Amino acid sequence: MSEQTNIQALAVKYHNDVNSVSLQKFTSKELDILMTIMSRMRDHGEDEITFTFDYLKRLVRWQERKQDTKTFALSLDRTYQKLIQCNIRIGDDRHWVRFVLFTRYAVDLDKQLISIRVNSEFRFVLNELSSNFTRFELEEFTGLKSSYTKEFYRRMKQFRSTGYWKVSFEEFKRLLDIPGGYLIRHIDAKVFAPIMAELSEKYHLEIKKLYEKHGRGRPRVSGFEFTFDKSPLPEISEALPFDGVTTVEAVTFPVPEAQDLKAQKRKKAQRDMKFNENRYRDRTIRIYDEKFQRYNYLKIVSIEHNSDGFVSVSVQNIDDDYKSTMHFDSVRIWDGYFKKYAI
Repeated sequence: MSEQTNIQALAVKYHNDVNSVSLQKFTSKELDILMTIMSRMRDHGEDEITFTFDYLKRLVRWQERKQDTKTFALSLDRTYQKLIQCNIRIGDDRHWVRFVLFTRYAVDLDKQLISIRVNSEFRFVLNELSSNFTRFELEEFTGLKSSYTKEFYRRMKQFRSTGYWKVSFEEFKRLLDIPGGYLIRHIDAKVFAPIMAELSEKYHLEIKKLYEKHGRGRPRVSGFEFTFDKSPLPEISEALPFDGVTTVEAVTFPVPEAQDLKAQKRKKAQRDMKFNENRYRDRTIRIYDEKFQRYNYLKIVSIEHNSDGFVSVSVQNIDDDYKSTMHFDSVRIWDGYFKKYAI
């Protein structure tokens, strides 16, 4: 795997059942390590992937001094030890199975490498996801400070299309690994305070406490309702900036008459630049969506280059499998666009 990837180009995506797991006793930085690994293991099937320490340090924003390689290795080890202890459960109330996501997690301190392999039986947790998944930007996740905020953020992203999450008091405490002795005043001060500080302004997050009354006593908090900005996965046509590119439904090409000057210039440009479809196929371009303030990742499925010099590029959104076609006036324009947005 190439290690030139910028953190801005990375997204974490996994099956929603992962959100039912309480990542107990994980520190904020250990959560960063886990989500970074999950983002890089995504869509690699059962392949064993090896990372250098320096690569992972950059992605998790490891700020310690250079001589702390052993400390970083210990953090990698603790992350996996804690993950083993909270193995994932898939199923329903009648039938379920528990498993460990990674079956190989080998750390080499001398070479400063870590090699990881996904459990083959449950590779669907990170691979070929078209529905029932949670997705978020790794850069935003690692930028959060509180471990409570990170854990709330993951669940919030699961309900991104509705902007609403309702959960019981006990389930909320379990999911966020809140100490059993915490009363509502402790949750307000130590859990909700950092969550609101980091997420309320951007997502217009609001928290409503639900109460149930027992006899004449004081009403007891029974759960919470969270509302926040919706952020459904947009269609490609909404995400692409207008760089002379539109979706196939919106484009109409004029028919050139008697090889006008524009057509002649286009053909000359094609002679000056050799077209190689294999250079682009199966690559991914990253497009920022201003409306939803997120990136879309589009896999190049096929490219057609006709005799008039036009280039048609079929792409598929790797998050929701939505397909569309982009059109460019020339190979040169397409190649410039590709160089700008390819990852």
